[in-house]
Amino acid sequence: MGVCLCLSHVNRDSTRGYVNGLGVRPPWRKRGIATSLLQHALAEFQNRGYAAVELDMDSQNLTGALRLYKRAGMRAVRQLMRYEKVIRPGVDLATRHLTT
Repeated sequence: MGVCLCLSHVNRDSTRGYVNGLGVRPPWRKRGIATSLLQHALAEFQNRGYAAVELDMDSQNLTGALRLYKRAGMRAVRQLMRYEKVIRPGVDLATRHLTT
């Protein structure tokens, strides 16, 4: 139903933990599971003496992840822009809406 994968350090910095993945299967969303998983991970990092916790996310994420991270007290510290150019015609496979 849900998973939170964490790493014990960020780029060899043993004072910073990293949430590598957080997800809940669509049928189980909107039940507070992601919030509980993230809160548990943050508490565990704190119990282990970490100074900070990081994660990366797609700012266009359609699941409400940005709201979840803000509610947990996280804040954006860096923004990455990626540009691309399609050099051959084809079918656009990018996700444009959330399906359940």
